[in-house]
Amino acid sequence: MDRIRHPRPGTPAAWAVEAVERARPIIEAQVKRRDARHNALMVYRALAQAAYALIQVRAQQHAHTTTYTFFTVLDLLPVVTGLSSDQCERATRRLQDLGLIHKTSGALPTQTGGKRQYRGGTWVPTTFLNAEGQKVTTQACAGTWVAVLLRPAPGITARVISHELPPCPRDLTTDRKKGRTAWQRLQEAKSEVRESFLLTGDEFNITPYYSGRYQKTTRNPWVL
Repeated sequence: MDRIRHPRPGTPAAWAVEAVERARPIIEAQVKRRDARHNALMVYRALAQAAYALIQVRAQQHAHTTTYTFFTVLDLLPVVTGLSSDQCERATRRLQDLGLIHKTSGALPTQTGGKRQYRGGTWVPTTFLNAEGQKVTTQACAGTWVAVLLRPAPGITARVISHELPPCPRDLTTDRKKGRTAWQRLQEAKSEVRESFLLTGDEFNITPYYSGRYQKTTRNPWVL
């Protein structure tokens, strides 16, 4: 991470670097393996930059924001960071254990016919084709609410407050029909010529998080 050039001041990327430096002592004290620390810092920086980008869009004061919650599709983290899906999953799990992020679908587990299912939150009904080519409606997770602790302090942890969340902001069925899915974006990324983020410059390209995913709602004017 020390090899990354500092971004232009006053940008979400620059604010994210500052957030990383505030979180670095916590991560370095608790994560012993060097590669695991690197991945945790990378993922935290990507999530912090996404949070600050939304703060900027909404004309909010970044300097006074301690924790920021937004909706996203965490399966896109490999596209943004260049890490593998497993590396991103382990990194988000470590960051949550450290209280630097909190992620949830806001759904409640239920038992139906001995099978555990989730309902509510970001679990929404959508239609798939089964092996016989028949349309089947089932519950699927459209995304995740993520709270990012931008200014760590003793006794403070990231927490998504479920009862304050608006309805799921993503129309999963429409996105699937138009090919706007994490799986499709991952396939496209595999065909792209990519350099290591550490060698390419000063900020994440978080366009995959934004592309086709802004929707207006009455309670949450912009979602990621």
